[in-house]
Amino acid sequence: MAPHDHFELAGACANAQPTDARVAGASCSLRVKGAATLAAGDNHEVTITVTDQDGLSTDHVQKVKVIEAKVAIVIEAADGMLLTKNAEGKYEFAEKVAPEGWLPASRIKVAGWTSEAAVPKPTVVSGPFRLGAYSRRSRRGMTTQWTLEVDTSKLNVDVNTELSLVLSVAAVGDFAGLEQTLTFAVTQFVAAGPATQITVAGAKPRSAKKDDATASAFATLSAFAPAGTEVAALKFSDEAVATTFAILSEFPKLELFAVVDSKLVTLKKPSGDSVDLVIQALQGGVVVNTFAIVVDIDYCAGNTVCGNGGTCQECHSGPGGEESCAAEKMFMCVCADAFMGETCAARKDVANLAANTGSDSGSDSDSGMIAGIIVGVVEIGRAHV
Repeated sequence: MAPHDHFELAGACANAQPTDARVAGASCSLRVKGAATLAAGDNHEVTITVTDQDGLSTDHVQKVKVIEAKVAIVIEAADGMLLTKNAEGKYEFAEKVAPEGWLPASRIKVAGWTSEAAVPKPTVVSGPFRLGAYSRRSRRGMTTQWTLEVDTSKLNVDVNTELSLVLSVAAVGDFAGLEQTLTFAVTQFVAAGPATQITVAGAKPRSAKKDDATASAFATLSAFAPAGTEVAALKFSDEAVATTFAILSEFPKLELFAVVDSKLVTLKKPSGDSVDLVIQALQGGVVVNTFAIVVDIDYCAGNTVCGNGGTCQECHSGPGGEESCAAEKMFMCVCADAFMGETCAARKDVANLAANTGSDSGSDSDSGMIAGIIVGVVEIGRAHV
């Protein structure tokens, strides 16, 4: 390389080495000299001379344009992740009608970082997002990437038609810090041709997908709903063609549902946790559409079991898979301070409880201990269905 005031070769290219030594993994790069000062808008030409082992050489002229370094958080789509680019080049999410917890959305990186200090990890300021544990350094440079995860329960057009993400990067050295807002549309699936329209109570109509690989609609049903409750209405988009609907499979097989007059209804009071239904649309006995509906059984909606101001809390798996109440229970009653019992029907009577212990004197300190124990009790309730 010809001497240059601003640039120099680094790594394997800085010294003459045989080809096998360079191929063995030694990096070769053109870098800015430590004392060099570059101004935005400047253009440079760097001549690099390559000489082979026989002494033959050739010159390569590398043009370098100096641009202003702007630190920014950059989104990168990746295979198997939820965030995709639309025809206009904007990032968007396809709707998830059935929530699946936290899932990878994209990779993110901090671009334009010129400091010698390590790239600080961005922080989620607001939005239903978090940064996952995955990170790596790019082989092409000093870029560190992280995985952005999204709460899929928010990818529902009944709740959000777009999501806003606010990220920040902390100040480091001469870098004053950064806060950046990104917005992503949540798009609803629309069938390309005639298809079944599914309308769940309180939700926007959905087009049935072409198969049952993923749910076309998601419904929530109270565990206390009576038999005959309508879960969803079904209609083929081309109403000129007579269409009937039939349940192909139900998992788990509880025989809770039927299609009556193009309506998905309950046959009895619901039970279990959730039910996956595969339904077929038929015209003249020929299947024209097969799709899936997920029905979640809610044990707190319409729950009148918890009395005296008690509140219902569904049992669910927590961190590590622990249950918030016994495995055979579907909900629990959290009682107001003055009540206790499975349904919060019993009033706490510390005086009577103390007497039942057989204590003759019943000192103040003993009564206080008993009261402290009782107040901490939360009784588990069972679903009466």
